Amino acid sequence: MNKKIKICSYCVCDTTISGIKFNIEGRCNYCISHEKFLNKIYYNRGKTHTYLIKILNLIKKRGKDKKYNCIIGASGGVDSSYLLYLAKKWELRPLVVHMNNGWNTEFSVANLINLTNILKFDFYEYYLDFEEFKDLQISFLKASVSDLENPTDMAILGVLHKIAKKHNVKYILMANNFVSEGILPQYFLYNPKDKKYIKSIHRKYGNLKIKKFPWFGLKEELYYKFIKGIKIIYPLNYISYSPEEAKIELKKVFNFIDYPKKHTESIYTKFAQFYYLYKKFNIDYRKATLSSLICSGEITRSEALKILETPPLTLEEEESLINKVAFNFGITKEYLNELINQKPKYFHNYPNNELILKIIYFLFNKLLKKIISPYSL
Repeated sequence: MNKKIKICSYCVCDTTISGIKFNIEGRCNYCISHEKFLNKIYYNRGKTHTYLIKILNLIKKRGKDKKYNCIIGASGGVDSSYLLYLAKKWELRPLVVHMNNGWNTEFSVANLINLTNILKFDFYEYYLDFEEFKDLQISFLKASVSDLENPTDMAILGVLHKIAKKHNVKYILMANNFVSEGILPQYFLYNPKDKKYIKSIHRKYGNLKIKKFPWFGLKEELYYKFIKGIKIIYPLNYISYSPEEAKIELKKVFNFIDYPKKHTESIYTKFAQFYYLYKKFNIDYRKATLSSLICSGEITRSEALKILETPPLTLEEEESLINKVAFNFGITKEYLNELINQKPKYFHNYPNNELILKIIYFLFNKLLKKIISPYSL
């Protein structure tokens, strides 16, 4: 703890982040990799515009005789709300799908209802079985691992593909983007498609049988991708996307309800990223987000450093959040704190398929690069 922290000369990643390395200029491997990726794909404007038009035309052509020509996953946050706005401009016919895991905030729900009503999009809310899901989430707390959101991230993928299959829709549009999410170190969040890992934790710490959870592991991904022909598209990576400009536009057109921090449209995500990781693992999730924004030109390094001068949450916010999480789980605040104060562990402390998945995805991506461009469908 007394070790001097070294910080990147370009972004705000530092030696509290596992796996960080610096070059002779003091720049870290995370922002260098992110910048290379942005230069190769995101900032190649001529190509990205051409491929965006191609994508939109294919979505319209292949969904010509269907009620919906795409599925859009939405949370009520800035990124997905702006994607809905763009979908209307692009004259798409989406079914807007929200996965409710029991942790919505009032403003996220209000944003979703308001936008879908104004845009005249059909809206479907998929409710997870909260008793099962609560048991799964508490299992992860008991396991003392850093990636509390793995079950949610897997469920989102499972639900969106399940709904796409039901409506025979071939395209899922998601709002994940390089600009604000391009830097995400592995120990912040492990691969949410590792079904063996999630099942091994629940088998050890869970109490209920999981019967209704929408699993999405390698087997399911291969089935949906190659048998059903369903593809995920990330349209915000094909435009000059600015989260701040998007927020201004959404407020002006839809009276969008703002929130202070990214991902705080979910109570549990706020708890996981801004309290649990910070207190238990000495991981400040803001460093990854702010570093992504620095590389994307959305914020200056000095502005980011200023933000990091204060903790993610005030003491009052921490107390309120702990009370909400304990109440939602039906456990005492004391027991929740007991779980948080256990010795930190990571995904490699439990059975997982990390090596197998790495090999398969490496070979899969290498094969795709030989037969199609990174933009093609």
